[in-house]
Amino acid sequence: FGEGARLVQRVLTVLVLFSGLGLLSIGLALSWWVTGGIRTGIERLRHGALRVSAGDLDSHIEVRGGDELAQLAAVFNDMMRRRADTEEALREAKEFSERVMQSGSNSICVVDRLGRLTLVNRRTCEIAGRSEAELLNRSLGPLIAKEQRAETMARLRSVLDSGVALFDQETEVLRPDGGRPTV
Repeated sequence: FGEGARLVQRVLTVLVLFSGLGLLSIGLALSWWVTGGIRTGIERLRHGALRVSAGDLDSHIEVRGGDELAQLAAVFNDMMRRRADTEEALREAKEFSERVMQSGSNSICVVDRLGRLTLVNRRTCEIAGRSEAELLNRSLGPLIAKEQRAETMARLRSVLDSGVALFDQETEVLRPDGGRPTV
């Protein structure tokens, strides 16, 4: 009877050991499968972010499943779509403002905080007798008639400080030869 009990004990020990090893193997395989999916999702997100940081602003991440990583990829894709939509709207608004500015019959200029011309329309070029390239990034001061320069630049400084646009400001502009345009 003692020998039979020892045999049963050994068999049960072997069964428990193999069962434990089997469960451990299943657990390891399952965790490998789960972490592989997580790793793949993270890699897709990482590659998408790297493409965007490299300048590929039309980047898109394939969304697989409905887990948190897939939701994050969907949010990323939505952000990229909204960015593209905003960029398109901005381009259209810029084109529209350029058409409006260039079609004006009055001189229109935009100056930066340092008093340099950053945008001029055709009429400004005609009046000043200079091309757009000659006017852009040039200080406005030397283009204004000397007797009006101090007052005009003071008004400009006030506009730049307050942020309130200046409309209907009439100022004589000097042409390259020192002459004044007849308008």
